[in-house]
Amino acid sequence: VALSAEEETGGQGIATLLDQLGPLDAAVVGEPTGLRICAAQRGLLVLKCTARGQSGHVAHAQMLGAENAIHKAARDIAKIAAMDFPAHPLLGSQKAQVTQISGGLRRNQVPDACEFFIDLRTGPDQDHDALCADFQRQLESEVVIHSKRYLPKGTDPNHAIVRAALQAAGKAGPVGSGTTSDWAFLGGIPAVKAGPGDTFRSHRPNEYLTLPELEAGAAFYAKLVPAFFKMQVQP
Repeated sequence: VALSAEEETGGQGIATLLDQLGPLDAAVVGEPTGLRICAAQRGLLVLKCTARGQSGHVAHAQMLGAENAIHKAARDIAKIAAMDFPAHPLLGSQKAQVTQISGGLRRNQVPDACEFFIDLRTGPDQDHDALCADFQRQLESEVVIHSKRYLPKGTDPNHAIVRAALQAAGKAGPVGSGTTSDWAFLGGIPAVKAGPGDTFRSHRPNEYLTLPELEAGAAFYAKLVPAFFKMQVQP
């Protein structure tokens, strides 16, 4: 059992301990899934985009042919909103979201730069570098990777850790998780994400776990471990 923190901000989560744990056959990432067994998890790709233009007085812009960087960014943002990405069997479909935008210095000056960020939650079959290259081809703005360390993850539903977790939880089949976790840092270790609690309580004031949820979680983990080892011996 490894307890880690700050995998989202301020630290590296399980990555700080992984070398000390030795070879691992499988892993269970304890997150509030309501004891649903997540066999796939979205990753996070953040892209920084910069639209370039020419600054000038608004009164002279048309005559001088000054390109408005905000207008260029707006065209790109419209393209992003219309983009579709392949659906994943457990995670479904997802849209890229523009989450921040900044541009312009004065109300009477054509802006020469406009910066915006794209947040894309990725699936196990998507490569972050390849996705960035696709955006670079399709957008007028400059596009660079701001963050790509939260990799998408997936485990074969027939793997022993998935089957053991489903048996322990009494679930018919696995689901996907749209949020990131320490699973992103586990490399090729087969894993599932499962634990007591409601994910929608996360990142809100007074996060909590009820006693019945805690007891159900403890019972789940107690069943999971022997079930996994039994399946390792008798696949």
